[in-house]
Amino acid sequence: MPIWGWVCLGLPAALAAFLAYITWQFGRQQARLKERGRTVVARILFADPVLYDRNNGATFSAAFVVFTMSADTSPAHLESLRTICERLDGFQPQSDDEDELKIGAALQQQTTAGQIPLRIPNRITQGKEVYFATPNVMRRMLPGGRLLKEYIYLKVLIEGDTRELAMIEYPDEG
Repeated sequence: MPIWGWVCLGLPAALAAFLAYITWQFGRQQARLKERGRTVVARILFADPVLYDRNNGATFSAAFVVFTMSADTSPAHLESLRTICERLDGFQPQSDDEDELKIGAALQQQTTAGQIPLRIPNRITQGKEVYFATPNVMRRMLPGGRLLKEYIYLKVLIEGDTRELAMIEYPDEG
C-alpha cells in the first residue's frame, strides 16, 4: 500500500520537474536566438494545409522550408530558393552525411526533421550555403492568422555545434 503514495506523489512531481526543465531549456534557446541569431527569410517548400485555413483551430503546424542566411525578400532571391525547392523533388541521399540522410528521410516520408537547420548538399545548391528545416509555424505570427505568402521569417543561430531556429513574426515590410 505505501507504494501507491510514492506513485501518486512521485509521478506528478517528476512530470512537473520535467515540464519545468523543458520550459527552462526553451527559454534559454529563445534568449540565445534573440541575442545572437540572424533574421532570415525561408521559402516554403511544403506546409501543412491547416496553415492556409483561417478557420482551423490549430495553434501551430510544421512547414518544410529552405533558406540561406539572408533576410532578402527580393524576387530574385525567392526565385533562387524556389529553384532549390524544385531540385529537392525526388531527393535521394547519395552519402552517409547525417544532414543529407535526415533531409532525405523527411522528404520521402513527409515527416518533420525537427527545428534544426540541415545543410542541403552542394550538388543541389550549386555550391551555395542553403539549409533545410521543418520549423513550427505559429498561427499567431502569420498575417491574418494564416499563410498568405510563400515565405516565413526565422531567427537562426549556426555557430560550431549549435544549430537552432525558431519562427518570428513578419517584420513590417511597408
